[in-house]
Amino acid sequence: MEREPKVITCLPSTIGLNSRCASVPSMQTLMVTMTVMIFVTAMFIQTLWMFIGRRGRDSYLRDIGNFRKPESSLSRYYNWRVDSIRNAIIDGAIFDILLLLNLIVLILMTLEIYQIPDVAVYVVFVMVLSSASTIQAASRIKGSKEIEANIVKQVEEATDAIAAAREIAIFLVSAGPASDGRMWFAFYRVGQRQDPVGWAVRDVLLDPELKSYQEGGFTPPPKDPDSTDNDGPGIS
Repeated sequence: MEREPKVITCLPSTIGLNSRCASVPSMQTLMVTMTVMIFVTAMFIQTLWMFIGRRGRDSYLRDIGNFRKPESSLSRYYNWRVDSIRNAIIDGAIFDILLLLNLIVLILMTLEIYQIPDVAVYVVFVMVLSSASTIQAASRIKGSKEIEANIVKQVEEATDAIAAAREIAIFLVSAGPASDGRMWFAFYRVGQRQDPVGWAVRDVLLDPELKSYQEGGFTPPPKDPDSTDNDGPGIS
């Protein structure tokens, strides 16, 4: 009985170039592997970017919690990042560009030109998720800036700036751990200002009498606007 020959499919781009042939299953394996590599690469770059951001956040919170100007490079970077919506968008755009460039290099080093459309949809999917994350971060910073602007307005328009700042601080401390960490973050940022509003807020935060309002040893925590929970990290 005559055996049927194994059917081998030659890749069009390789015929007459390097004389390589591949079976259909191996082609599918390559595509699956490439898809996994795209998502793993995106996750790795995202994790690295988040690690840098969290290090900068922790350093920045220590600085403003102790009424210091941002000192380290990461602290200054985080201060720039949360200073405006525009900066948050620029920061996210830089990340998106770096992510896209890494994915393009990975694809060009691994696939033939005619194979790129097969994985392009995954690249687009990753970039859409990344862009959505940037928009979400910018939205949170927008909310933080609005809170900060309201604090400045309330203290600035008050007849007694220190009394107005103390009223805000007592309100936050009285709420204990249930207080809005974003408001604490904005309050401490206002205390960094070199004007009458900032001096009034800083005087209140440095006032030993403020501790008499604290319940259960709760320490007022500044909180970064990138977080979504209500309670912020304690300061040291």
